[in-house]
Amino acid sequence: MTTIEEDVLKKLSIADLERANAYAKDLTRGLQIIRSFPQGVTIFGSARLPQDSPYCVSAYNLGKALAENGHAVITGGGPGIMEAASHGSYDFGGRTIGLNITLAHEQFPNPYLTDCITFEYFFARKVSLAMASKVFVFYPGGFGTMDELSELLCLMQEGKMPKMPMYLIGETYWKGFDKMIGKMISLGLIAAKDTGIFHITDNINHVVEAANKIGHPKVSENFYDGFREASSVEKDAVNDAMSAINTTSEEAVDAVVKEAPAEEVETAEEIAEDEAPEETTEDELPEVVAEEADEILDDEEGGEEEVFNDEIVEEEEAGKETEEDAAEEAEEEAEEETEEETEEETEEDE
Repeated sequence: MTTIEEDVLKKLSIADLERANAYAKDLTRGLQIIRSFPQGVTIFGSARLPQDSPYCVSAYNLGKALAENGHAVITGGGPGIMEAASHGSYDFGGRTIGLNITLAHEQFPNPYLTDCITFEYFFARKVSLAMASKVFVFYPGGFGTMDELSELLCLMQEGKMPKMPMYLIGETYWKGFDKMIGKMISLGLIAAKDTGIFHITDNINHVVEAANKIGHPKVSENFYDGFREASSVEKDAVNDAMSAINTTSEEAVDAVVKEAPAEEVETAEEIAEDEAPEETTEDELPEVVAEEADEILDDEEGGEEEVFNDEIVEEEEAGKETEEDAAEEAEEEAEEETEEETEEETEEDE
């Protein structure tokens, strides 16, 4: 290894350590602050929806209902759905925690937050949003909302975190997502029981009921601390809250897999056939394409012949020019010799 390579590796190592330290600092700070308040209900959704949107109106009413029942509202701290939920809780005197993030286009905290934390990194923010929650709520949103939803689903599916109540608000909006889940089940990509992790509904009272069943854990306690060894009381509280979701989800699975029309839920073979690229033989090539190919070949061959013929013509013309030049030089020499002889004879006569 050369000295240059060693220096490069040292610099990379230092950069990696600095980056890891920045990650750890952001995450540790967030988790420490979260420990200062009890777990509440985390509400996800788009930052782009106006406050008069039906979804924002629903989020406002949910925030208010949660505050009425003594549950803290946790959001990403920004506008849209986050602002609406915070506003509803704030108006009733509830605690609203915003976990904001620094972005290139600055996301300013909404004005209805009683507590605000600003993160540098998305992953540290997502971990903190999860750790702060005893119930998850997802309103319509973009890539960020889908990222948070899919990660939580995966963590619960794989047992990396406890299965906490999760509600997707907006039956019409989430209908496509539910249909995709049905396709996943038909292909064997997930198990039918995995649908028990979430519940699609328009009724915000389901969220409040689930939070009430779990109750109000102490600030010093968190369902994620050693969740595999959680006390029976904690497990019973969460299981009671999940029962409503599981019952409804089983009915939803039956509706999607057993009762759905055949054209809506395709089998794995049908999907594979639909997605497989069609093979095209030479006989099946469109006539226009074949004609264009022939023309290209003819042009290329013709071009080569034209170049070759041009070269021959140039060589022949060059040869002709050489012969003509030689003849002219010979005539000039003959004329000079004749003139010299004439001059010599004239001198002799004199």
